[in-house]
Amino acid sequence: TKNHEITADSVVITTGTFLRGVLMMGLERYAGGRHLRDSEEVEAPSVGLAKTLARFNFPLGRLKTGTPARLDGTTIDWSVLPVQPTENPVAPFSFL
Repeated sequence: TKNHEITADSVVITTGTFLRGVLMMGLERYAGGRHLRDSEEVEAPSVGLAKTLARFNFPLGRLKTGTPARLDGTTIDWSVLPVQPTENPVAPFSFL
């Protein structure tokens, strides 16, 4: 194999929520990426990548995803709730 070097002024590594992923349910807190559908099992977090980045002194942080609680839609009386339309015009998340 040949060694290749790629140079750049900046690099963005988009790791998603799995980098040192932590799942929280009520007061429980445990390592994981996400719950598998219809299962108690979870996907593993990305620990090896996090350790490698930390070893090279990359700053690691955590962003709050703000995921709301899941509700069973069949338990909600939708007829008494007001419609909340989207913005018009829709504002893009990114301007790139």
